[in-house]
Amino acid sequence: MRGYGGQSASLPEKGWRAPELVLEGGTAVRFIEEQGGAEKIYDFTKLAVEPAVQQWLARAFARRIRPPAAVKRIKSATQTYEMIGRFAAVLGASDPPVGDASAVTADHLTAFHDRYHGLRSQLYYVDSLRGILRDDPDLPADVRADLIATRPAGNRDRSVPSRPTEYTDVQWQQITSTLRRDVRLARNRIRAGRSLLSRYRDERIAEDHPDCFLARQLDLFDRTGDVLRTRRGTPSEALSKLGGVRHIAALLCLTPHEMTAFALLITAMTGENFGTVSGWPATSYRPDGRALDTAAIVLLEATKPRRGPDREHIVTALEDLPPSLAGVLDADTGDRRLFRSTLRVYELLLELTELSRRHGRHQGAFGAYTASPSRKGEYWTSRPQSFHVGAWAKTNGFPVTSSATSEGPPSINTRWLRNTAIARTRRPVAHTRTTMNDQYLMRSDQVIGDARTVVASALRREVDKARRRHAVPVFTTEFVSLARADPQAAAQQAALPVRAVSALMSGHHDTLLAGCTDHTNSPHSEVGMPCPASFLECLDCVNARALPHHLPVQIAAADQIAALRPHLDPQMWTAKYAPVLDRLGDILGHYTSAEQDRARTDVTGEQRRLVEQVLDGRWDLR
Repeated sequence: MRGYGGQSASLPEKGWRAPELVLEGGTAVRFIEEQGGAEKIYDFTKLAVEPAVQQWLARAFARRIRPPAAVKRIKSATQTYEMIGRFAAVLGASDPPVGDASAVTADHLTAFHDRYHGLRSQLYYVDSLRGILRDDPDLPADVRADLIATRPAGNRDRSVPSRPTEYTDVQWQQITSTLRRDVRLARNRIRAGRSLLSRYRDERIAEDHPDCFLARQLDLFDRTGDVLRTRRGTPSEALSKLGGVRHIAALLCLTPHEMTAFALLITAMTGENFGTVSGWPATSYRPDGRALDTAAIVLLEATKPRRGPDREHIVTALEDLPPSLAGVLDADTGDRRLFRSTLRVYELLLELTELSRRHGRHQGAFGAYTASPSRKGEYWTSRPQSFHVGAWAKTNGFPVTSSATSEGPPSINTRWLRNTAIARTRRPVAHTRTTMNDQYLMRSDQVIGDARTVVASALRREVDKARRRHAVPVFTTEFVSLARADPQAAAQQAALPVRAVSALMSGHHDTLLAGCTDHTNSPHSEVGMPCPASFLECLDCVNARALPHHLPVQIAAADQIAALRPHLDPQMWTAKYAPVLDRLGDILGHYTSAEQDRARTDVTGEQRRLVEQVLDGRWDLR
């Protein structure tokens, strides 16, 4: 039998680079690397467990290294296989033996946990097993729950976070500024070198000109991809006066560092995977039919092998600035306009890598010349690799992850670049909106912060609406005049009995900060019982009414509450006094500045003393 998950699957054709998983007899998995096509078969019959357990572990291994897991290389797949082998050793040593996945219990997880007790690698082993089996459908649900809950007692800090991370605005600016600088310097240098070569071929440089010898070497390098060499095959000593082979090659093509800078910059601009960007082709389709220098959009056929054979090939659209925005930036420098358009960066990349493609005999958009040949003797590099990223970071003063500090420059991580780009644009990039929301934005510190701001703003609006709905009615001086002239009309306007309006006007129902329409019908006690609440809570009661003669004591209370703030615990002041001050502010807002100033001069010493006693709690029921 040959298949995966009970379904038949044919072997991949030679040269296909996507990871392909094939179960042979249900106990072997064939893995093919995303790049290079190297393959390896992982045989689970070597594990000392029952055949049904071998097949189960093979299925778990296959799920773990299939998309969307980031397993692209044999080294990573081998580490997963070895981790499963460690767990199989625990299952094989159990008594009674485990017959299939349904027989796995929490005791087996505990045994695996205790097997590495005291080792620094215990946390890594437990976390790795959790990642392999946490979503396994064959494992009993209670065992999966125990697996997720299992945690070593002494967790140690790990240098690499367990979840995707992103850069702050300052870090993002540091990285992208350095990338743009490298791209700009490469463009200026290569264009200057090609200008010199063009003048030489047009015979505009005399034989006795100081640049004639350099131009001649550039012509040789452009035509042959090599430099002047001795009979022994070493570069001619005369080239040392020009700066050597590196300098000559750098005048016509990118260095590996600059090629990497282009890939990192495009990753930051588009939010694409670095591996996908580095494999972009040099050929493209222009649906608008325009020339290269006027194209508004081009389509690239990119590949993401981890998506699987059916969805591996994707079409990526690179757009130039819209005409309206381009017109606004016409007066700006060309560099700023360049770095706002992914299409312009891509076209510049094609321009600067033309020589690398011609002599390196490849069709990729990237390319560079290295003076130190590879193991195969190649001087031409066709695409940036992960080690190029580390070399670029080291050259530009960015630390590796383990030595990065919060105060210094950030470490360079291509996944973090992608996460940050997606969090900044909030647009799906080669994935669904659901994937973007669940896998990227949900774990983004920036998005979480923005979400908290939005939620807090919405809650504040709701609180404001609630406060407006329950705000203390303020009887103005016009209402007071109406009540004295026509009590019946005033009572009808206030929706209160005439007796209650009269009591409020006379001050017989005052509670220091307001007047009360009925203290025996309080929301804080049963009907008919006197209200037991503090006078500070009167402003939050439906029975409260504010009249002009309350204004002096209300101003005195507001001043004293504000004066308490720097002398009390912030949380205590916010919980106890801030709401009262807010309600007093609502009431004071009904009066003009002149009325408030006049009332402030009318505050008596007795009123200030009463406010102090209320704030001290001396009038509260004990």
